[in-house]
Amino acid sequence: MIWVEHRLEAQMGLTMNREKTQMVDLNKPSEGMVFLSYEFKLARQSKRSSIYRQQLFPSKASVNKCRSKLTEITVSSHSCRPVEEVIQAMNRQLRGWGQYFGIGMPKGAARHQLACRETSLSLFMSQEPARSPLSQG
Repeated sequence: MIWVEHRLEAQMGLTMNREKTQMVDLNKPSEGMVFLSYEFKLARQSKRSSIYRQQLFPSKASVNKCRSKLTEITVSSHSCRPVEEVIQAMNRQLRGWGQYFGIGMPKGAARHQLACRETSLSLFMSQEPARSPLSQG
């Protein structure tokens, strides 16, 4: 750890945040780390495999943040917006998220995001103001 500190601070001019900095052994399946919204850890190659390899995928916090943004786009206070506009906003959010997390193992997280998009859009559609026959003129 001392060598790393010296290298970062003296040679590279960076300052370590000692409260947030920790050493992890990425060769142990029980340990991992989150860096720039990616989670790095040793995981099984597949559910049926006994082979482990290093993997990176979107962190749970970044998945939840994207889910919150999708929900924000479709909240009831925005129900007067046209459906096409809401879909464009949702697609823009998901496209940006997908471009950032396009490397690693994003399939599982992407599946959750698509399910969230469908749920949010369904809720938005159900909130569409009901038009009474009298108000239609």
